[in-house]
Amino acid sequence: MKYCVLILSGLSDRSYGRIKNLTPLEIARVKAMSEISSKGRMGMVKTIPDDMPPESLVSIMSILGYDPVMYYTGPAAMEARSLGIPIKDKDWCFCCDLVSTFDNAIVDPTAGQIRNNEASLLIEELKSHLQKRNIQCYPIKNNHHLLVFSSHSFSGLKTHNPMHILGKSMQQFLPQGEGSGMLQEIMQEAHGILNDHEINHIRRDLNENPADSIWIWGGSTLSPMPAFQELFSQKAAMITASLPIQGFAKEIGIDILPVPGITGGMDTNYSGKAYCAIEATKNYDIVFLHLNALVEASYQGDITQKTHTIEKVDESIVAPFLEKLKGDYRIMIVGGYFVSVGEKTALPKPVPFAVSGTNYPVGTGLPFTERNAIKVDFRIKEGESLLSFLIKS
Repeated sequence: MKYCVLILSGLSDRSYGRIKNLTPLEIARVKAMSEISSKGRMGMVKTIPDDMPPESLVSIMSILGYDPVMYYTGPAAMEARSLGIPIKDKDWCFCCDLVSTFDNAIVDPTAGQIRNNEASLLIEELKSHLQKRNIQCYPIKNNHHLLVFSSHSFSGLKTHNPMHILGKSMQQFLPQGEGSGMLQEIMQEAHGILNDHEINHIRRDLNENPADSIWIWGGSTLSPMPAFQELFSQKAAMITASLPIQGFAKEIGIDILPVPGITGGMDTNYSGKAYCAIEATKNYDIVFLHLNALVEASYQGDITQKTHTIEKVDESIVAPFLEKLKGDYRIMIVGGYFVSVGEKTALPKPVPFAVSGTNYPVGTGLPFTERNAIKVDFRIKEGESLLSFLIKS
């Protein structure tokens, strides 16, 4: 038996009056997804435990059978793991994003989609100040970078993803807990350096959002986890553009399969992902395909765009699996985590899933929607149980 798990982060949403009190998934044409739900089982699963951040890595841990409450420490260390950045046992790694602020609020978490050449110059300007504190800075891409702290402790520290606090007062969301004072000082110092930098003067003249501040978040250490094959006795592969998810997969012994042109956004190589995953079933027992395009579509705040992206995912990702998978197989689609296109916000709500495959014993006869997934009244309360359900189904 082969298993394919299609993780469509950001798929699930709420209903909106402007589209007749339906969700984007309900108005989208999703023939392939609905074939899976109608010929198999469908339900709701809680992939984000209470009091945990609603983000891809948390949901992926749940879906792959790892309790995030036990194993999640944050995305930064996993991202460093994926890039081969050395992280010692007691080192702390943080995300460090260039952002645009106005009136003490983050107004653009991408800093006007700043380009690598400009971002590199700004980060170089900060490096000497960071090194005085024994902090290593690793430029990654565009506005996003990593900091590694040696000989510092941040136990119990709480931070916030800048995407989740758009337009809100930064004072309410500054790091809190052990070591937070130093992080706040670093961000304050960085604002003083960046705000008057020549690059930002030019960006303002060009009506581009300035990269006038940094936001430090997602701090974590590497913690030991059991190997995936030890837990499930399955040889597994992962296809994803997300660096933290790649790092997590590496940490638990799952192979990462490269696909040209995948971006983690709406402009990704959809068909290339599907082709690679289908081919991988020849050599692996279980293949995970993660897609982040619907998260980006949700944060754009455009219902029509999100609906069209859902349809593209159905046509270019899900449909090829149903057409080309051969032999005994099980296929599962799961909404990853909930992102509201209206509020541009991720929330820790349950998401729909559906499972079908060769000679599947039951069928709901229903299209794949949030409303129908709730209607059938099949709920998995702990996300880490979902994969076991798939394998036993």
